[in-house]
Amino acid sequence: MIISRVDRMHVFYCSIVPIRDSRQISALWGVRKAAVGLLGKSSGGRSGLAFVEDVAVPPERLADFVDGFRQILHDNGLASGMYGHADVGCVHVRPLMDLSKSEHRRLIRVVSEATAKLAASHGGLLWGEHGKGFRSEYLEDTRAATHLRLNAGG
Repeated sequence: MIISRVDRMHVFYCSIVPIRDSRQISALWGVRKAAVGLLGKSSGGRSGLAFVEDVAVPPERLADFVDGFRQILHDNGLASGMYGHADVGCVHVRPLMDLSKSEHRRLIRVVSEATAKLAASHGGLLWGEHGKGFRSEYLEDTRAATHLRLNAGG
């Protein structure tokens, strides 16, 4: 399912190759670390901002979620860097924004709210990776609110 979506988006895809050599593993982690750093670098006054980071949805819903997320960014005139862990349904997205522009500062709220709603519609959460489970301002919009009330005896 994800592979067909990747192909449809005209993104180059290659097969998965297990790596067991510790030097190769270290080199691959180095590429990931460098990529994260590059996403935060400024380009034409815009930098990658991590305000809709770590969205997690059920893996079988990831392709549809990514389509919707890309549409949110497109509708708001934003490019982004995106990578993730497809096996667990998590994506890391850094929209490229220039915070010296009032329009871009306004878009933080617009994109955050749209992304939180989109994630919820796919059974997921904004900031769902690493057990964080929610951003506090969206708590009432998630199942986490019920969980926390029950744990508090309410």
